[in-house]
Amino acid sequence: MSSLITTIGSHLTARHLSRQTFGYSYSLIKRHLSTNTSNKDNDSHNYDIIINGGGIAGFSTLVALKNSSYLKNHKILLIERQIKTDNHLERKDNQFSNRVSAITKSSKRFFKKIGIWDEFKEFAKPVKEFFVWSQNYRNAINFIHDFDGEDNDDNDVVCFIVENNRMLAALQSQTNQINDSVCYETIVTDIKSDGNSVKVDTKSLKNESQSSLVTKLLIGCDGFQSTVRQKSNLVNFEHELQEMAIVATLNVSSGFGNPNNDIAFQRFVSINDSVIALLPLNQDYSSLVWSVPKDLVKQLMQMNENKFVEHLNDCLKTENSNSSSIVSKFDGIIDSIFPKSMISNENVSYSVPQINSVVTDSRVAFPLKLSTTLPYFVGSPNDSKDNNRIVLLGDAAHRIHPLAGQGLNLGIGDVYVLTQTIESYLSRGECLFGQNPLDCSKRLESCLFDFESKRQFKSIAMISAVHSMKQLFNLIPSNVLSVMNSANFVKKQIVKFANSV
Repeated sequence: MSSLITTIGSHLTARHLSRQTFGYSYSLIKRHLSTNTSNKDNDSHNYDIIINGGGIAGFSTLVALKNSSYLKNHKILLIERQIKTDNHLERKDNQFSNRVSAITKSSKRFFKKIGIWDEFKEFAKPVKEFFVWSQNYRNAINFIHDFDGEDNDDNDVVCFIVENNRMLAALQSQTNQINDSVCYETIVTDIKSDGNSVKVDTKSLKNESQSSLVTKLLIGCDGFQSTVRQKSNLVNFEHELQEMAIVATLNVSSGFGNPNNDIAFQRFVSINDSVIALLPLNQDYSSLVWSVPKDLVKQLMQMNENKFVEHLNDCLKTENSNSSSIVSKFDGIIDSIFPKSMISNENVSYSVPQINSVVTDSRVAFPLKLSTTLPYFVGSPNDSKDNNRIVLLGDAAHRIHPLAGQGLNLGIGDVYVLTQTIESYLSRGECLFGQNPLDCSKRLESCLFDFESKRQFKSIAMISAVHSMKQLFNLIPSNVLSVMNSANFVKKQIVKFANSV
């Protein structure tokens, strides 16, 4: 992990130096003087922006761009390989999807801005506290709201737990109102440079017909196996985590002090090197995200439901006693320095939920992997070094461990900042998508590099923090967590950072 961060840092420095002279390299200036060879004869195949991938990030990008007063008259197309589906979802008999996300307040504000929050807010479970511990339940950190002042009705909320299919359905409902903006059952087969534009070859999955499109900007929102990324010069760094995530929907009894089940719980279990997260869905149900070493997955997945629930309860409630001698010594030192009231909360105001049952057929496992193109978001087709008309968002640019629930929020932040940056340039009268190949091309590239620099700090900092968290909680003395829990200012800054764009 440290070598990956070092590599990102060295690439960041090299790329920054190559853009010192007014943000443009010599090769870029030379390219602007060349003739634009794009074929503009068939205008119906020419677009200002093409988005590949219609997941939450892709549909959010389309809706955000089309809702912008500066872009409503521009030609924007989203290409999606899945079929168009009925997006009306109702909840029946406490049926939940096992894929959920913890939505930060900044992501909520974005969804409100593009007009879809009201479509699924009734299914968004507010979380008022995040309780995290490792060795001893009484020595924990509890994260609460940051009182950001921007959502007065949510000042007591840390985040919201929302099923992914609820968000996707709301987005698809919105896009269905935008005529001719989504091409379903279609895949991108190749990407090539076309002067100051990008040529995108596509194939229909319905009838195998092929087509070539031209766009001034290609946005890759097509996930961690991104075709756009694979056809570009953006290098993807991958790191096998040797872990898998088991997700499931659980029926729970929330216990004393938590009658509405609005507290999320996360435990780092050092005895089997796993991480358990319980994310509340309503008063009686929670979503499980349990990341475990690969060699334990088969055993856990083969357990019958009763045995699985029993084992899960044991992992949540049994105190770890296998601390190293060094950690134990640190605990002793802390005991002698700090007053007992700071290092052990003997009267924790609520209990860990009791798992009653796992919803039948909700248990699924999938592999975990770190992958990222950081520090780069902007690139060119493989046949060009300086076209710079491709930008990656969401999992196409960064896929991280789910333990902090920040993966989707990073992607939503990408969408928000890209849209905001494009709007900022257009509001100043900058030409980004016009017909002048020299003037508009320079400004569009400057806009994309501006977006890239804005997202680098948040993305690198978040990925570094998330992938250091497990080692930190497993190694840090239990009493240190209690001392840290007394540092309210530090905890507030952590929550504020997580809730930032």
